[in-house]
Amino acid sequence: MINCCTHRRAPLFALLLVLGTCQAFADGQHNFVDHRSIDPVRLLAPPPTDTSDVTRAELDAMLLIQERRSPVQVTLTKMDNEAKLDRFSDALGSAERLRNVPLLEALLSKVHSDNSEIIDKAKNAFNRPRPHKLEPRIKPSLELPTSSSYPSGHATWGYVT
Repeated sequence: MINCCTHRRAPLFALLLVLGTCQAFADGQHNFVDHRSIDPVRLLAPPPTDTSDVTRAELDAMLLIQERRSPVQVTLTKMDNEAKLDRFSDALGSAERLRNVPLLEALLSKVHSDNSEIIDKAKNAFNRPRPHKLEPRIKPSLELPTSSSYPSGHATWGYVT
């Protein structure tokens, strides 16, 4: 279950993340976005509380997904966890061909860095626990991240790229 306010604001949040400000270029301390100019807490609705019906429904949905996931899905999840140029080979051509485009790889690396700075600011402010912390039956197929779970860095990365 997606919080409707969060869902509608996500594209705006991603757009601001991408556009940023011209000052980011001027001060030489940022890639494309001056993270100081974006307050993600003002842009995003807060997550549901840990004990809310919405959170319980999300946890139940994750348990169902976990029960039904296949080994192939686990492999794809692990591959998708890396912000690498190879992940775009379906759209841009073979992974081997993409390895010969170092400027594109550098661009994605800088976008990922900007994305992470802003997302981390929001994660620290909202401090929403990871699902496995709220529901011990949830067994992630990836190495357990130490950051908070909201907003989703993967979802934002998907919007940005």
